[in-house]
Amino acid sequence: MSLRAVLLPGVAAAFALCGTPQQTTFQLGLPGSRIAMTVARVVPRGPYLEVWLRAPGLALVSYAPANDACREVLAEEQEIEYRSGGTGGSYDRAGRRCDAAGIGSLDEWRRRRPQPRTQSPVPSAPAHFDLIYEDAEIALARGRFPLAGLLGWAGGGDSVAVIPNTPICQAPLRSGNATLQYFPAGRNVLALASQGGLCPIQGLLAPPPR
Repeated sequence: MSLRAVLLPGVAAAFALCGTPQQTTFQLGLPGSRIAMTVARVVPRGPYLEVWLRAPGLALVSYAPANDACREVLAEEQEIEYRSGGTGGSYDRAGRRCDAAGIGSLDEWRRRRPQPRTQSPVPSAPAHFDLIYEDAEIALARGRFPLAGLLGWAGGGDSVAVIPNTPICQAPLRSGNATLQYFPAGRNVLALASQGGLCPIQGLLAPPPR
């Protein structure tokens, strides 16, 4: 595949948002690219912080370790610099840095990558996991999510998935086994097949220290 074929879909998607050159470069996923964003909301989720970030024409959900350094950097209503690279990027504010724990807004990460060549239009593979945390809104499941590599996520062999704590997700969450599917387009990106339909995965995180 030519470099032109790889880059053009991402370029078109980024320019379609009519963002600034800084935003366009960031949304192309170029290592080291950066963008100024405001921390709109921070929600503790077990060993992680769920971080809602906004910039003109762009809203992202990301994740960070729930340690003191990241809590200080990611204070609500503060402006941070979000930099691409590594495990979901990093956040900088006032000379302090917090490394991301993973990725949310999976549709954004899908948009950055050329679509994989697969034998099936909707690739599927078995996922195996254990529930490690839940609250009224989300559950965290640690295990094997083999299709995560289609998003450029390198830890599919041992990752934590962010899963909505909804009725449709209860069967896979309680059994610890489900068929994982990847969708190259549409609302869902990664989803677990359930009896009632699809249980979407909302984020992929590096496992917390044991």
